[in-house]
Amino acid sequence: MFNPDLTLSLRSMNFNLWNLGRHEEALTVARELVDLRRALAAENPAQFNLDLSKSFSYMSTNLWNLGRHEEALTATRELVGMRRVLAAENPTLFNPDLAKSLNTMSTNLWNLGRHEEALTVTRESVDLGRALAAENPALFNPDLANSLDTMSSRLSKLGRHEEALAVTRELVDLRRALAAENPATFNPDLALSLRSINFNLWNLGRHEEALTVARELVDLRRALAAENPAQFNLDLSKSFSYMSTNLWNLGRHEEALTITRELVDLRRVLAVENPAVFNPDLAKSLNTMSTYLSVLGRKEAALTANWELLNLERALAAENPAMFNPDLAESLRSMNFNLSKLGRHEEALTVTRELVDLQRALAAENPAQSNLDLSKSFSYMSTNLWNLGRHEEALTVTREWVDLRRAIAAENPALLNSDLVNSFDTLSSRLSKLGRHEEALAVTRELVDMRRALAQ
Repeated sequence: MFNPDLTLSLRSMNFNLWNLGRHEEALTVARELVDLRRALAAENPAQFNLDLSKSFSYMSTNLWNLGRHEEALTATRELVGMRRVLAAENPTLFNPDLAKSLNTMSTNLWNLGRHEEALTVTRESVDLGRALAAENPALFNPDLANSLDTMSSRLSKLGRHEEALAVTRELVDLRRALAAENPATFNPDLALSLRSINFNLWNLGRHEEALTVARELVDLRRALAAENPAQFNLDLSKSFSYMSTNLWNLGRHEEALTITRELVDLRRVLAVENPAVFNPDLAKSLNTMSTYLSVLGRKEAALTANWELLNLERALAAENPAMFNPDLAESLRSMNFNLSKLGRHEEALTVTRELVDLQRALAAENPAQSNLDLSKSFSYMSTNLWNLGRHEEALTVTREWVDLRRAIAAENPALLNSDLVNSFDTLSSRLSKLGRHEEALAVTRELVDMRRALAQ
């Protein structure tokens, strides 16, 4: 007689325990609630099946959030089964709940790595969403759009780009209609859909179409950012990045550079407001701009961008060396090349000294990962010293380079490759140029012996 009232109290208790962080106790109550409502529904399904379905939903959510994913999936399957029964009896009332449950089940399956099963359930959810939206577009079109978005994303992740593209086109058409009626609410979602279609078109090799979509995406996000920069400048910066990459890969290098400059300017603004979050993104954009400028032969401009990048990455590496030292090393390498090309050898040498010091520290912590990079840094530094006429110093560094390459090859003979040969050849050549022919011959003999041993 009092069981229905007890179930309401159990639900309240489950809710309160969960919000207090007493999750295991909340789950115990959720189980009791399900058991009680099963009994009630067995006696009177017409009255209690709906309540039982809600209890499955609570328990599934509790289980999933506690990391008990297989149990959560089992509860969700029961939930879907129950809502199928309810929807068969009254589709108008219960199909929306069934659609939500299907979405939950597809998400659970996907997160458990059961991707094909998840996709099957997602398709059912989309089909149901289409039917609901056909009857009441004002109410259900937003939900249908979300389901289409999910299906498109999953198809893309499974490499099924043609199918993903078809779904994304439907999604874009739907979100265009929604945004036409209510731009403030739906333009941000339309932008996300345009990004998806850009991605799918590019992966299918339809690059000009992808670029057209990227332009539309940039235009839309410019408008959003003009109205609310705090909310949309980050998204606009991402759109600049996509469009820049599309343009560059299509050979439209000057246009790509123009967009990249806008990207860098915008990320500077973001980084001023929140350096901890946005300085890494600014560094990536500066690196891209420097690369583009260098390829286009604008070496002084590339060098200016390189200096800004280098100073930024020094600051990032000072705060978090484990994360940013590898990026700093890459920027130092780029700076060395750019300075060397411009004939600014003393500056290049200063940069390579910093690079060698950094790579020594990295190699001391993780020789297996960083010794190869350290050996390359020795190569750059020895070349800079030699070109400056500081031959004895160059020779000292070249010997370090050879010793390190020799040690690397001893640990892994497969790495007896062109880099090792180059280090020996360089040492031999420099010794010869300094008139130290006996030493040069000894180096050449060692290289020949190593090659003979490898050939056996």
